[in-house]
Amino acid sequence: MADHAAVKALLGSLPSGAPVYDGQVPNMPVFPYVLLRGGVGRPAHRSINRTVHASSRRWRVTVAGENSDSVRIVLEQVQAVLEGARIGLQRLEQLPTYEGVDPLMDEDVKLSDGSHPFYAVTEWQVMQ
Repeated sequence: MADHAAVKALLGSLPSGAPVYDGQVPNMPVFPYVLLRGGVGRPAHRSINRTVHASSRRWRVTVAGENSDSVRIVLEQVQAVLEGARIGLQRLEQLPTYEGVDPLMDEDVKLSDGSHPFYAVTEWQVMQ
């Protein structure tokens, strides 16, 4: 739980001041925002007899904004704050993706002006 609180605190220090929602977005969010999910540990390496030798904690960080530019700006801030940060004694690292991290339009959500918000998802991990 302390690891999750540490990641949330790092995200709370973004220069943009974007709000950080933990696990769920309210019905009327303030844009742009950051959604933090995850942080539960899972086995990462096992021996032949299936004993866990290392575990990892992963977080999914979603940045949402009214346009793709706002998502890019906040996403760059997220990457600058999280990449290489120390969580306990471990280094926090972004997991690579094959698709890249381009902002996508969320066509399932319609804003009050009729436009659609944009979002981008990144995943982060510490090994323990």
